[in-house]
Amino acid sequence: MDCDSKPLPMTDGSDRLTKLRALAETVARSAHDDVSGDTIDRVVEFVQEVEGHLNREEVTKGAEKLLAFWEAYVRTELERSGESANTIAEDTIERFEQAFDRDVIGVDMYQALETLAIVENMPDADTDEDRFYRWASRVTSLTEKYASHLEGHR
Repeated sequence: MDCDSKPLPMTDGSDRLTKLRALAETVARSAHDDVSGDTIDRVVEFVQEVEGHLNREEVTKGAEKLLAFWEAYVRTELERSGESANTIAEDTIERFEQAFDRDVIGVDMYQALETLAIVENMPDADTDEDRFYRWASRVTSLTEKYASHLEGHR
């Protein structure tokens, strides 16, 4: 799927998650100077979309989208670094750790993604909504910094 050909609609559901994964793969496969302006715009729109979810207290929707984007980004970066499909961890949390160990993501992003994934996977009865919101906000902030970094390469 080519993310530069069609705009990503601001919808929810598995189709939206698929498009976010495709966007992350597109960004991860490209040198930052080679990421198109349209793709950068879509990353910025994605951050704004997640911020909207958090502002409307739709933390689960925002977290789901953040994790879909970063899981795909990390997987693609690991593949680019020479990892085979057999050696990339299937478990999301283990994959984030693997990405950190391979210098695909930094410590701040690793800690934030790992904690968000842990909290997101907790049974509803055990989920601390305030903690969930804080970690979703932290990953959103780091994603916004990443989007700003990409904008600097235009």
